[in-house]
Amino acid sequence: MKSSQKTSDWVIGLLITVVFCIFFYTKTGFLETIELKSYDLRMALFASARPSAEIAIVAIDDES
Repeated sequence: MKSSQKTSDWVIGLLITVVFCIFFYTKTGFLETIELKSYDLRMALFASARPSAEIAIVAIDDES
């Protein structure tokens, strides 16, 4: 029984790996969508709620 459980775990892991490799190589945008949604969530959770009141204007021209 333990042998069949190890085999099924191995097969499931292999199938998940193959599916993600297919998504990655076919450029379906699935992984990019997950990455962008994850980034949005992290920014919403950990970004500072109030922007800083200090503003600096840097002007670069030919004379400087």
